[in-house]
Amino acid sequence: MKGSSAKGVEIFMSVAGATPLSLVPTAISASNPAVASIPDTSTLIPGQAVAVSGTGFSEIDGRTFIIGTIVEDESIVLVGSDTEGSTETLGASPLLNVYEAAQVQQLCLASLAISSEVPATISTATYCDPSSSIPSAAVQAGTIALTGWIDPTCADYQQIILAEDDGLNRIFYIVLPNNMGTIMTGGEISTLAYDIPIDGALGFSTTLVCSTKPVHLFTT
Repeated sequence: MKGSSAKGVEIFMSVAGATPLSLVPTAISASNPAVASIPDTSTLIPGQAVAVSGTGFSEIDGRTFIIGTIVEDESIVLVGSDTEGSTETLGASPLLNVYEAAQVQQLCLASLAISSEVPATISTATYCDPSSSIPSAAVQAGTIALTGWIDPTCADYQQIILAEDDGLNRIFYIVLPNNMGTIMTGGEISTLAYDIPIDGALGFSTTLVCSTKPVHLFTT
């Protein structure tokens, strides 16, 4: 198996108060990947994040993908989607919310680590059955540990502070180098911790608590 260096990784998070561009698709193909028909693609570029809703295709509604190939004023490819074999028809209120450059902030981090979560259980043990348990209703999709350097003049550090303060859900995605795809998720930034050494750079660490399972999107 061929590996890939992390050098060149790009990390993005939607900014506070982001208002994505809303587009209404006229058709969605039953294919892998799905193709959305868009009458006006003039403001779109490959690599932008697009949140899908109301299309009637259960395979893609409520999920976020990356824009791939664009056919001018005709269609866009939703990288990472798969509607092949679907018998769904386009819903009454389809919507594609596209996060343009003004709605996302690139994060210049020092490290990043993604952890999957095992579904929790609640003990219902009795003397008759000490190992009895039931699944927890609260399910966490995972966490992403983030570290970086403190610099109040940098827009990305300011956005992390805002995210921790308002506790709102944001899209978060990692563009991997060498055409290795994009890891997409959503979540909330938890409490910031600060590293203040006697000698050395001032740092911070925080955790993104994922609201959706991190998914590796790549072209097929």
